[in-house]
Amino acid sequence: MSAARNLIVIRKRHIKPPASRSFRVDLGLAAGFFGAWLALCGFSPVVAAAMDELRLAVRNGPYRPQWPPLGPAAIGIAGLILSLIRHHFLGAGSDLQERLQRATLLAGTLLALRLLALFDPLVYIFPFLTILWSPHALWALALVFLGYVHLPSLGTQKSLRTGYVAGALLAVCLPLYVLYTLYFCQVTMLHGDQGQYLRVTQSLVHDGDMDLANNLGFENVREFHVMDFGLNSTPSAPEGKIYSRHPIGLSIALVPAYSWGLEVWENPRLGAALFIALLGGICVPLLFLYMTRLGVEPSAALMATGLIAVTGPFFYYTNQIFPEIPALLIVLVVLLSLAHWQTPRGAYRSMGRWETLKIGLLTLLLCCLPIIHPRLGPLGLCCGSIVLLQAWHSEKRRSALSVIFLIVVAGLCAIIAYHYTFSEDWMGPLRPGRGPWSENPFAMDTWRISLPGHWLHAGTGILLTSPIYFFSLFGLLTLARLRDRRVLIATILYAATAGIFGLHTLWSVGHDLPGRFMMMALAPLAIGLAWALPVLMRRATTGFFLAIALTISLESVIQTLVLPEIGYNGNNLLGRSINRFYPLQLHFLGKGQPDLSMLDLVFWGVLAGALYLRPKRIGVRAAAIAAAALVPLLWSQSNVAASRWKSCRSPYMSDLSTQVAPMVFKFNVPREAVDESAADAEGRLRARPGHTKAGKVDESRLFTPLLRAPYPGIYRLHFHGLHVDAPRDRIAGHLTRSRRYTVKVVSNWRTSTNLPLIGGRMDGDHSLIFRIDRPLFCDVYTTYTGTGELALDGIRATYIPLPYLPEPEISEVERVSHAARDRPIRAVHRFPDLPPGNYRVRYDLAGSTFSSFFERHPAPIRTAVYTLPPPARPFTQGAHPPWWLSIPFAGEEVYELRFVLDEPQDVHVLLQYDGEADLDLKEIVLFRETYVHR
Repeated sequence: MSAARNLIVIRKRHIKPPASRSFRVDLGLAAGFFGAWLALCGFSPVVAAAMDELRLAVRNGPYRPQWPPLGPAAIGIAGLILSLIRHHFLGAGSDLQERLQRATLLAGTLLALRLLALFDPLVYIFPFLTILWSPHALWALALVFLGYVHLPSLGTQKSLRTGYVAGALLAVCLPLYVLYTLYFCQVTMLHGDQGQYLRVTQSLVHDGDMDLANNLGFENVREFHVMDFGLNSTPSAPEGKIYSRHPIGLSIALVPAYSWGLEVWENPRLGAALFIALLGGICVPLLFLYMTRLGVEPSAALMATGLIAVTGPFFYYTNQIFPEIPALLIVLVVLLSLAHWQTPRGAYRSMGRWETLKIGLLTLLLCCLPIIHPRLGPLGLCCGSIVLLQAWHSEKRRSALSVIFLIVVAGLCAIIAYHYTFSEDWMGPLRPGRGPWSENPFAMDTWRISLPGHWLHAGTGILLTSPIYFFSLFGLLTLARLRDRRVLIATILYAATAGIFGLHTLWSVGHDLPGRFMMMALAPLAIGLAWALPVLMRRATTGFFLAIALTISLESVIQTLVLPEIGYNGNNLLGRSINRFYPLQLHFLGKGQPDLSMLDLVFWGVLAGALYLRPKRIGVRAAAIAAAALVPLLWSQSNVAASRWKSCRSPYMSDLSTQVAPMVFKFNVPREAVDESAADAEGRLRARPGHTKAGKVDESRLFTPLLRAPYPGIYRLHFHGLHVDAPRDRIAGHLTRSRRYTVKVVSNWRTSTNLPLIGGRMDGDHSLIFRIDRPLFCDVYTTYTGTGELALDGIRATYIPLPYLPEPEISEVERVSHAARDRPIRAVHRFPDLPPGNYRVRYDLAGSTFSSFFERHPAPIRTAVYTLPPPARPFTQGAHPPWWLSIPFAGEEVYELRFVLDEPQDVHVLLQYDGEADLDLKEIVLFRETYVHR
């Protein structure tokens, strides 16, 4: 039995269930508490917050019976039913009843605390109690009834066949990452240094060199990017040469994928991203096998690997063209191959008949690390020491050491040759000021902020986006208590990755997804997480905390999937639903803040200590729990908390002082002139014939306070100073509101609503009221037809944050079949004399559209609803790619159009598709929407 298992078994206190209480009573209590929790979903809680300090209160509206959320309800009920089946039909022992009792006790305690959270003074002392009203708490409780109650205890599970499990992980993760990459490359553009790496790859493919002097024009850049960007060139390149200051290793590795993507799909960026996804998919089973070779229980290794595979930062970077994934793959291959040296009783073990060849291959892989990026050199040396140890104890020591020597010498010669080509200096980019760093790139005092910042920075840290990694520290501390060799291995790996990366003075700079500089430290973090999971899952309370962290981590991924462009630098994290119940951002270093406070470290240190230090004496344990419970209140009284509060307070929180829910935000929408001839000296819109050309004359981008894009709620745009001077019934222009899930430079996919500016019908201030159901980009712009005069002074927005907007009742008005199967698809139908009201048009499309994912600019499906004849624009129109039909539960909603009629009139509905996808329009369905006030 391993030392870790000994620790856990020693601490296990087997509590027999009371003999006087039957299993059915325990099951009934569990069902009752879980059912009561589900019943409370009939409330619509809103957390009210003070405007200047961390002071929260829960405000519930009137109770309305409703169906609980399907997902957590199904998971919790499945756990209870499985308990009944295991007890009555599978002969489960007393351990099942004991776990069910503990889960029931937890559910009852949490239910009581949830109700007590309605008492304001208690929430003032323990502000985190508001989290119990969040959907995350419901998901976590459901996972406790399923996971904690039924997952086998450490040491009792049947052994898993690791080879089959690794194959299953590859079979699941590789398609997942490929599909994610196909979607991501369609809706985002390249960010950060990804374009710099692809620029060098392009030169290698087309010219066979890394000289970029003839690859600088936009005609070259548009091959893999949607916009031009500056070159990060080295100032030390030989005369007449232009070299990128970024390392060349990744660019070389991308050459086959870039060429394939360019030749087959005319989309080299997609080829490169799919190559990274392939490597990422291979990393997952390697990580699982590595942990099992270290002695981790297979089930714990599987759980830890699964959590890492579907949360950030690993999931984010499975399609990002950066050095981290290829380097991580190399490191995992080496660590896995030589895992026998890293176990508690590690010793030499032969690698088989071809040991010398394998040692040579491992050495060759490690020689690639400094070429991929110089900061990976120390990591290569650490892993290389294990390879050297294997060679020293090999039966063919002389040949193994000779192979290592020859490969290392060849690698050094190749690196020096590259350096001379790069800058005619043997150090090349390693000399400060010539490579991917500045004149003074390293500073020891950077560690003071960078090492904790890798965890606690709001934009680039790992904990805010994936709090599941908080428990990695617990696992590593558990290993340290055992004085286990594996904690030394984890410490060395962490120092060679996060420690080295933290030396850089610009450790937090860059437009990247969160957690990039912790990617290479995933191996030691995985070790800690795998050792923590069995210990945490032994107790219902810590299992609940683990489940809360998991749900928040998964929500971060879902938020990024919904609108990927704002996932960079963690710009979407404040928009997560958890922040409506508790301001998590408050405990993290915000963007632009110069330094971490000692209070931040004390706060997180107390939480970690309360989890790790579990003294046997009840009094000391109670004191540790009390300290952890009170630390948010004490920390909230600090100046640090006060300085962050306004930027961390979710717009969905109501104002505690006014007791009004929800809050109402009013702000000006900045306008940008597209045609300077249509703007006066003060920037107001003034379009007139003979002076202003027909077309778009101004543009505004709508936003939500504190968030980077409009989030769900009700919006009102007030156009003040709107003046239309045109002949009666003539159209002078349009006000257009456009909703997008990509930035405009990536695609023109959108759903737009056009308001005609008609002479004699519209003059004076005007307002548009609309709802937004999910995060997206929203633009408002004015077009001018050249007829009459247009004037607009400004736009004032009113935003009412409502996370859950009521869904209308819909009734079918008419269903029209479309029998034609011609290409291109054209469909037009007239609905005569429709009465006033809200309507929805649904296009029933079917066919195989998956191939459009590989097209760089797939032909869109265009839809439109006309309420006025041309030259009026469609009242609402859409242009969306056909690949949405390949995403389950998404396509139907994307292609729907909604419109409102104020008076009876004829309506024409259109659809057009000119692409090559095998697509059919079966029918067009018109629905009427009725909003019922409840």
